[in-house]
Parts: sequence; structure tokens; C-alpha cells
Amino acid sequence: QTCALPIFRNEGIRVDGTYRPNGNLPLPGLFDDLIPLDLTKRGNYSLLKAPYDAVVHVASLAEGRTTDILECTALSTALLLEKVQESGIPVFVHVSSMAVYGAITTDLVDTDTPIRHTTTFGASKWAAECFIGAHSPQIHGVSVRTPAIVGKRSHRHFLARTLQAMNQQASEIELLNPDFGSNNLIHEDTLAEFLVHLAMHPPATFCAVPVSSTAPMTLRDIVKRLTHVSGYTGRVIWSRSQIPPFAINPDRALQLGFKPLTMAETVDRWIFDICNS
Repeated sequence: QTCALPIFRNEGIRVDGTYRPNGNLPLPGLFDDLIPLDLTKRGNYSLLKAPYDAVVHVASLAEGRTTDILECTALSTALLLEKVQESGIPVFVHVSSMAVYGAITTDLVDTDTPIRHTTTFGASKWAAECFIGAHSPQIHGVSVRTPAIVGKRSHRHFLARTLQAMNQQASEIELLNPDFGSNNLIHEDTLAEFLVHLAMHPPATFCAVPVSSTAPMTLRDIVKRLTHVSGYTGRVIWSRSQIPPFAINPDRALQLGFKPLTMAETVDRWIFDICNS
């Protein structure tokens, strides 16, 4: 979450980053120091030498072979935690995903909603959470279960794909549940602010909390805004899904200091990003 860097800097905090040696390099000047580190290789962790006060763990693999997802998303977290404990780093902030819940059968999801695994990625994120919890309270760990994230680099989730199709002037776009009041969205800046807060004010014992926007909007209204900003002239076809949609209850995150935007504010900020990118 490079969006968190200016917030840390404003607090006078040094921030180092890691990158996979054969991966993409972050933009120059973002981090105080940049460390080439393959999180799946235990031997590489000797490169982490500074006396850090907290680790914010964002890296994962969402798509690809099952073994690669398990290695990059679950095993790497276990190895990183070994290093964190060995180095006496007291705080571990983990970016997880709503995918941990798997098949959701309730209309409102919160911290205590039962988990029914359906994907390798979701199961891997859940395993990572379990590894963090196993180190509590020696390490003050927290896992943030994120919905769709919007911002300048939005991709993959259905609203980002919808906007891409609109920008490409697809003749038809098929969407589901037009009148459902959704809050399953968070802006990258809002998430970054919460991660920074947790790094400096972690909970005493491990917890995994979902985050979202507040004041749900219907998907129809959200799509109207995207239609306007994209100048889309094609046809939107609405239908109802067989699987009922759900909203998110962020109350536990609010207790930890989370400060969400409303859905309208989140969408407007995303549109501002689009128009100024």
C-alpha cells in the first residue's frame, strides 16, 4: 500500500519496502530503503536487518497455480512471522481479503460470520490469519479483510472491469442486482490511513476485521455515475443473481479506529482519481 507512505512520512517515520527480485520495482524515491526479498525463501530474510517497529504485510498472489498461491500467500506469511518474532518486532499488520469467508449465506457480514472456504486464495489468506493469531500476544497482530479496493490502480474486481468495458464502449454489459444497497467498496487512501493507524495503535490481541464504506448505495446508482464519467453509450443489462448479495458490517474495525467514507464519497473519490490519472 504505497498510499500509506505519505502518512508515515508526515509522522516522521522511516519506511523501508521489499520487492521480489524478479518482479516489478516500485517507483524510485517511494521508500527510504528498498530491499530485494523473495518472501517464499527463508534464507532471504537475513536481508531484513533494521530494528523495525512494525511490519505492514500486503504481498500475496491471488491468481495462478494452487501451489503458487499457497506458497506466496500463506507460507510466506509464516516465514515472515518467524523473522518478525526472531527480530523482536512487536506489530504485524496484515492486509487480508473478504475472500476468506468463501460461500456467504447471510445478508450482512461481520467479524464473526462463519467461514466456508471456496477458493485457494481465500483459504490461503485465512491460513495467513491463523499464523498471525498463533503468535499473539507476543506479536500484536491484526488482519484487515478488504472488499473491492478502488483508486488509481483499480483492477480485477467487477466494478473496475465494468468501468473498463465502458471505456472500451462495449455494446452490452451484463450486471447483477441493480437495487441492492452495496457498501462492498473501499478507497485505497481510506485503507492506507487505517493501516498506518493500526501500525501505531495495534490491538492488544489478534483480530481479523472486515472494512467497508458506510451508507450503502444501490448498484444501479453506482453504475449511473460510472456511465456518466466514461461517456458510455452502450446497453446495461440487469438481472438477479442466484446467490444473494451481502453488505459488510465494519463495526469491529470502527472500534479499532477505522474512519470510513460513505459509498458516495468513495465512488466520487474514485471518479476523481480516474479523471486526474
